[in-house]
Amino acid sequence: MKKLLLLVVVALAAVGGRADSLGELSAEWVERLKKAVTLVDGGFYDAAIEDFNKARELYPDNYAVNYELAVINYMKGDYKEAIKYLRHIEKSPDVEPGYYQIYGNALDMLGKPADALKIYRKGLKKFPEAGELYLESGNIELHREEYEKALEWYERGIEADPDFASDYYRAAMILFDSNIKVWSLIYAEAEILLAPTNNERRKYMATLMTDCYKDNITVDIDGDKVEMKTTLAPGRSIGMPPSGEPAFDFCLMYETAAQRYVMQLGLEKTAFTASLTQLTQLRRDVLEAFTVAGDIFGGHMYLFDYQRRVLEAGHWEAYNLFLFAGADIDGMQQWYDENRVAFNEFVEWMEDNPFVPDTEHTVSYNAMNRYVRPFTYTRFNELLRLLYGMGSGKQ
Repeated sequence: MKKLLLLVVVALAAVGGRADSLGELSAEWVERLKKAVTLVDGGFYDAAIEDFNKARELYPDNYAVNYELAVINYMKGDYKEAIKYLRHIEKSPDVEPGYYQIYGNALDMLGKPADALKIYRKGLKKFPEAGELYLESGNIELHREEYEKALEWYERGIEADPDFASDYYRAAMILFDSNIKVWSLIYAEAEILLAPTNNERRKYMATLMTDCYKDNITVDIDGDKVEMKTTLAPGRSIGMPPSGEPAFDFCLMYETAAQRYVMQLGLEKTAFTASLTQLTQLRRDVLEAFTVAGDIFGGHMYLFDYQRRVLEAGHWEAYNLFLFAGADIDGMQQWYDENRVAFNEFVEWMEDNPFVPDTEHTVSYNAMNRYVRPFTYTRFNELLRLLYGMGSGKQ
């Protein structure tokens, strides 16, 4: 069953402050509806609906009252009843993105995904920066197993509403099984930074990232024989596309930057186990390689910009512990036990220095590719050589 992404919260300012054609809700009704919200939180939907219906008798056109009745009926599983209340207020000047989200969700739950998409698109015409509507549109395609179409919606949402975490989350899940899996790493990390208190998702994204590194970086030691393999960009190759468009491949660049550290492990005959120490150093190598390469992304890899701030502030190890805390990897507990003070200092730093992407500072596959389109084949190869040569492999 599709899970309602909105928290069922009566916006008291909306309930008490919005005026409709019959006037504002009285203070008495505001207090009464506050209590009704606690009934919803406890799962007593019918009792809450009774109170809201009584309010609706006095304020039949109030947006907040009708909207909350729609939300409660949606949670109860009565989708037709939810739509009834939503249709009643569809011309209200107070309509917001959440209105279109729950409306489309209710239609989808009734087995009408095409109608749901129409509602989301209608909402996007009015609210083109509503990340939740891109998300729901992508979810429709995801359920149809139209993964490319779903990813296109999530990507559009990332560009339009850069600090809306759920679009990154869904995109990361799809890209993990693609040949641009580097972007699953990028989006998973962005999602963790944007929703650090969502422990369930943090754990899932941390595990996804760890598995991505572990499954695509191999350093096997068999006596004097060392086998090294990096497949973060499977099937990608250097070369001018047949169309003659400028060559650029961020995934291949990322893999190239990572290969230096992988080679170092091979020379030291050290297997890659995706331990906390190895992930921390590998990721630092990649970051430093791209830093030497210069600002080649024009603000469209804001994640690297943020990572540099973390590194410059002296919190790189603690930051990586924070990222991978949800995954079960070697060395994590030991590092924390030995560096509790350092980790707490990082947490304080992060509270003062949040990750805040915007339309000029994005973490976006589409935005990056548009910006770097002037790249030439020669310039791309120069960057690959630079990235491969700059990793240190050492602390």
